[in-house]
Amino acid sequence: MRIKGFTLTEIAAVAAIVSTLSLGGYQLVKKGKDSVCINNLKQIGQAIAMFEADHDSLPEAVFYPRDANDPRGIHSLLKKYGASPQLFFCPALSAEFNKYGTNYIWNEAASKRKEASNASRTWLMTEITSLYPELPTPHTGGYGILYADGHTAFGRDIGFPPFERPVLASNISIEREKEEKTLEKKEDVFETKVSTELGSYQIFNIPKVAQAGKPISITIKAVDREGKIYESDEKLKIIDFTGSVEPNEIHLQKGIANAMILFKKSHAANTLIVIDSKGRWNASNEFTVEPAQVSSLEIFPPTHIYAGIVANFKIVFKDLYGNPILKDGIKISIRTDVDAEYSSEVVSSAEKDTVVPIIFKKAGETRVSFSVSGTLIKESLSVVVRPGPLEKFEISQIKSPIEAGTPVSITVKALDKYGNRTKGFLISQDAYNPKYVQEDMSSGIWMETITFEKAVSETFIEISDGMGHTGRSNTFSVVPSQPSRIKLISDNLIAIQEHEFGIEFSVFDRFGNVISGLESKLMVEDGTDGKITTLGDHYLLTLNFKEPGRKKIRIYLSDRRETVFLDFYVEVLPKKPVLKKEGM
Repeated sequence: MRIKGFTLTEIAAVAAIVSTLSLGGYQLVKKGKDSVCINNLKQIGQAIAMFEADHDSLPEAVFYPRDANDPRGIHSLLKKYGASPQLFFCPALSAEFNKYGTNYIWNEAASKRKEASNASRTWLMTEITSLYPELPTPHTGGYGILYADGHTAFGRDIGFPPFERPVLASNISIEREKEEKTLEKKEDVFETKVSTELGSYQIFNIPKVAQAGKPISITIKAVDREGKIYESDEKLKIIDFTGSVEPNEIHLQKGIANAMILFKKSHAANTLIVIDSKGRWNASNEFTVEPAQVSSLEIFPPTHIYAGIVANFKIVFKDLYGNPILKDGIKISIRTDVDAEYSSEVVSSAEKDTVVPIIFKKAGETRVSFSVSGTLIKESLSVVVRPGPLEKFEISQIKSPIEAGTPVSITVKALDKYGNRTKGFLISQDAYNPKYVQEDMSSGIWMETITFEKAVSETFIEISDGMGHTGRSNTFSVVPSQPSRIKLISDNLIAIQEHEFGIEFSVFDRFGNVISGLESKLMVEDGTDGKITTLGDHYLLTLNFKEPGRKKIRIYLSDRRETVFLDFYVEVLPKKPVLKKEGM
């Protein structure tokens, strides 16, 4: 049952801490420390005001910390706001409380919000001994109290709900009548008639189900064979099946010990055992220790991760003490640094391991983060994603045009479906997966040099491995190389004097490709006025001979006169004579 922010179990658990100190210790504490306590509470109030300004709420501290390092203790939450450790100790209380980091308790009911209408009457902090009104108060006016509106005062009315207080370990009678009424109500408190022979140790108040890290209040009693209290001041050793119980020793006072204990390790069938210095022991009933709340995640990635293939990440939820937690309904959010396919949220099941499937698309090292939705619990790790199965080949860009016969360097890559360079094989996924010590990542790429001899206006390169994996380059053109020879196309080498004569010819490179567009560079030696014009991809030489006879003609390139030329002869016939008729 939860009342006003804290549970009756929490109050009883903290009260058990108070009950382990002797009443004489409280009576010997000197008073006169009023001003120091009030000053401490005022400074704590100032730190709380700064916290509230940053978070728009009061600190969500626990009722009382389990130890000095408890991150939810009020002393831990206010550390960054200038609240020094000594402020959290009322100097009028016993130093035996110092191991908890503070001797003030915190009103959890005020953690979420405070109402302006009753802030001056809502207490935030006061001494832990206020749980036992029958004890001497630490100050003349009662207890030092810090209120929600920031003012401090001494008072006695703290207003706890009714709860069963553990028996005070003392032989001093203080308000005996009130103590007797309390004892009548407690079912686990026994008459204290003195016996002279120990019969056994009895363990009470062990719950059927405990939670790791959560203190429980127990009573241990030394009894004789008749079940009566055996007054012993024996120190008893405490052990359990997990070896994680704290504390591991308890001190009987007059045969009774009330103590707060906790278990750090979960166990389905645990038992608490007490042993004295003579080896006499007894065990409690069997009980279960369940894990605490989720505090961290442990991630187990697959041994090998390949792009395009499902990679299953196993998630183990753990509490503060490393206990694994199997529980329904824990929501996990996932984030990766690279493009990948996965569900935005995965929900855990108590029946099986939580597995998050992810399909990565980009090879290389990347980080994967998992977090418990709605909390600050997060875990991330680096993984290496290797390329997936071979999907295709890629040929590097080829610049166009290419001159026939000129070497061209190309790069061929083997790629998976997402464009990652792959080496063509994967290590099989099985129960005995090997791990790489050294991996060759240079494979999957080839540097090639090729040439083209045939001139073409538009072409491409296509490759295949014969198993359905292909690759195709961009489209490019191949142009002829440098001129290498000139060749006549016509075979009519007879001309008539003073008649126009034409002959066709072509220019070729060394691979036989026809070269056009050279009319400005082509020259002719014939002793006449020769003219060269273009006819498609070849040329027309036009001549007009003035004199008959055998004529030598040379066609050549102006910039390669001595290497690229063509000599041939034309037979020029006299023009036909005009015959005069007789009588004319």
